[in-house]
Amino acid sequence: MIRMVSRLIFLVVVSLLLSVSSVGCTHTVAPANPPSHSKPAPPATDSKSTQNNDQHSSRNSSSSARNQNHHSGSPMKISSSHQKKILQSEELAREGRVVNTEFQVEKNTIDQVEAKYGKGKRGEAAEPWNRYVTYPGGNLSFGVNKGEQIYDVRSFDPSLQGLRLWEVKKVLGKPDDTKTYQKQAIYIYQVTKEIQLKWVFSSSDPKAKVDHISVVNPQLSKNLMVH
Repeated sequence: MIRMVSRLIFLVVVSLLLSVSSVGCTHTVAPANPPSHSKPAPPATDSKSTQNNDQHSSRNSSSSARNQNHHSGSPMKISSSHQKKILQSEELAREGRVVNTEFQVEKNTIDQVEAKYGKGKRGEAAEPWNRYVTYPGGNLSFGVNKGEQIYDVRSFDPSLQGLRLWEVKKVLGKPDDTKTYQKQAIYIYQVTKEIQLKWVFSSSDPKAKVDHISVVNPQLSKNLMVH
């Protein structure tokens, strides 16, 4: 009997020890991954969409440039008739004359002019020994020196008065010299060693129109008795 009681006590003690041992045993759980502080990757870019956006931006830039040119009022193209008239004036100037007359600087006298056109309207020149003889009906004026020699032929032809400053400069290039008289701008081109072609504009504005042209030999305007 005693032996049985002792055995029961032994079994109870063993059972208690096993129970305590199982309670003390814990499972270690791996900690969760710490939150990442790195920035999220940007979304993938659609190359086709980017290309379309670039093309759209390029078109907008081109359109803006065209609009800017349009509103700037800058001349774009000279007409063929105006170009022809400017080149014709330069070619005639090399011969010492202007359109619609055969009389030339240096080679003709005022007597020859009056023999064909009659007496013109006489006016003063910058130099007291010179004078001008004008024919309003023919849109012509002749500068005459002391020896009755023609040193200047001017044309006020309406076909020339439709030309603009920017057109002349575009066709003939930069002038050899420029002057101003009151509000007028004068572009001077040396067409030969002795002869100058002067374009006289109403102002210095690029859109200013021609008032008249002058084909002149400055040396002949001088008082040869003095020089």
